[in-house]
Amino acid sequence: MLCPDMRTISFGLALAALLLSSVTPGRAGAQVRTPSPVVERIEPTSGPVGTVVQIVGRFFRADQTVSLGETTLPVTTRLPNRWTVSIPAGATSGHVRVRTADGTTVEGPEFRVLAAPAAPTISGVSPPQAPPGAEVRIAGDGFSPRITENIVTLGALPVVVRTATPTELLVIVPTNAESGSFVVRVASAGEVTSPPFTVEVGVQVASFAPSVISPGGRVTITGTGFAPRAALDRVFVNGTAARVVSATATTLVFDVPAAATTGTLLVDVRGAGRAYSTSPLTVQAAPTISALEPASGVASATVHIRGTGFGTDIRQVAATLHGSALTIRSLTPTEITLEIPAGAASDHISLVVNGLPPVSSPSPFTVLTPVTVASFAPETGGPGTEVRITGAGFSTTAGHDRVTLAGLECPVLAATATELRVRIPAAGSGPLVVEVQNAGSARTTRPFVVTTPPFVARFEPESATPGAVVRISGTGFGTTAGIVEVTFGGHAAPIRSITDTLIEASVPSGAVTGRIGVTVRLQGSSTSAHDFRVLSDLALARVEPTTAYPGQTVTLHGVGLAAAGLRVTFAGSRAAATLQAATTNELRVVVPADATTGAITVGSEDGRTVTTDFTLAPTPTGVGITEVVPECTHPGCTVVVRGYGFAARASGETVTVGGARARVRRASPYEITFAIPPRLTGSVPLHIDVRGVGAVDGAAIALTTQ
Repeated sequence: MLCPDMRTISFGLALAALLLSSVTPGRAGAQVRTPSPVVERIEPTSGPVGTVVQIVGRFFRADQTVSLGETTLPVTTRLPNRWTVSIPAGATSGHVRVRTADGTTVEGPEFRVLAAPAAPTISGVSPPQAPPGAEVRIAGDGFSPRITENIVTLGALPVVVRTATPTELLVIVPTNAESGSFVVRVASAGEVTSPPFTVEVGVQVASFAPSVISPGGRVTITGTGFAPRAALDRVFVNGTAARVVSATATTLVFDVPAAATTGTLLVDVRGAGRAYSTSPLTVQAAPTISALEPASGVASATVHIRGTGFGTDIRQVAATLHGSALTIRSLTPTEITLEIPAGAASDHISLVVNGLPPVSSPSPFTVLTPVTVASFAPETGGPGTEVRITGAGFSTTAGHDRVTLAGLECPVLAATATELRVRIPAAGSGPLVVEVQNAGSARTTRPFVVTTPPFVARFEPESATPGAVVRISGTGFGTTAGIVEVTFGGHAAPIRSITDTLIEASVPSGAVTGRIGVTVRLQGSSTSAHDFRVLSDLALARVEPTTAYPGQTVTLHGVGLAAAGLRVTFAGSRAAATLQAATTNELRVVVPADATTGAITVGSEDGRTVTTDFTLAPTPTGVGITEVVPECTHPGCTVVVRGYGFAARASGETVTVGGARARVRRASPYEITFAIPPRLTGSVPLHIDVRGVGAVDGAAIALTTQ
């Protein structure tokens, strides 16, 4: 105990003393005074007997003691800047003092000793039974509102106090707890025991599947104690909350969140407890496949799969193609090299990494048939020849098939799985080599023999009669007439002479208009670009009558008179005569108005002409009709009347048909053209009246209805 008259150093002076040190003058050495202790604060500043008080300050030493008023306080722990003491029975309110070994006392803050609180009581536990992890309310009186001053146990296990008020504690049933009573110890107030509490079998996690999953995947937990309402169940993956999709009393289904990482599962059921899984859920990113290279190939072909998340352990990777296992040759996190097995079928490649759900390639892998060549035809031909190659394993995409002859590429014109149609380039003879993208190559067992077929460039003349000589120019004819055949419209022609660039041949008898063909044995054939026109013979025998006047019709007799393009002219006439009709042996023409005595000339398109003599007779006087030619025999049809003495203009004559006046369309001294008036029927007479000359009647015109 300290005497009342002892010198007391105030708290402020003690702080000042901390800064002082003295050095004895005149000595060789200096002595440093040990600083006095400093009490900064106490925690708490009041409490009943038994309260544990923390004294915070500086310069505390083991040889120092602590008192409250005149009562020494036992020190339970000593740290350099913090001591722990307890308030003993009999202590009264006062300042906390620290006394040093030399008798100096440092006074700290005041501590008020309060009356001891009433002992705690328990009026009930709700619920009286619950599983581990469940929340339980302990109702009573005398509890501390400070959670840390309420120590609760169940059996030998400490119990977590979640909230505290003077009349209620909310606690959590500990894991592995057994049935018994709760013991509540309240600081400075004593302890109390609850009625018996029954620990139920609570939330348990028995298993979950799958054990490896990627974010966004779905996991099923099997166990007991789950709430059948998903809203009452919470699941955490290594501490990250997950969304519960569905729930029963024994199963929970949840989606793995995007931020989840590998770790144990925690199931927290509201009001029922919580439980952890005994093994971790492995969370890893799902593999992705971005490309296949190549996208097709034969058995034993190597395929590269590019993507992400493949890992580095080849034992954790499995790949299949339509159910057939693929051999993995190499592996990196972003690329897998596979080998296609024999018997595999086209399909998407399926990939499983570390037990995750399988992923499929974005496009299928096509298993190709190895390329084989069975035959080809024809086996000879010149550049430009089309050849059909049969076999197997060809691509139906022509661009994926490559055919070469003597190193030069043959254009592929069409392609199926078993046939290629190609064109021969200007190359040497040799086997045809077929290469199919990703399917290999094959070649023909026999060579394709490249020939030099003839070529017909032009011929002259371009038309002629049988027997005429035609000159055919071109290349590749050779010089041996015995192996060359020339045809005119399919009819063989005799060869008169031959060089490699020129053939002279006679137009054969019976030849018809058509192409000229040249065939050189073993080399090929060629045809002209356009037809050779075979002309018929043209001749005139006589004209009947030999004498006629303008407007009359004469008949020319001969051969070849039905040929297209014939032109008939009379001596003295500037224009071709009008043709009335033509057969092979006859031509009927009208003597033109300006004809004179002389030759009648018949000319063909190719320039041939034949002639016969003709005498022009004087035109009779008056008006006469020599020929009436109706185009048709119903009203409205045009009728041509030929004769003499007609007016040169349509207004110079009047034409009536069946008493009705007809409209004259054209007129000349030898020909009138008019239209049959409407509403006439039967056989109608024709009458022509030429002004100032006279009139004439023609033969009746028999009309028909339309």
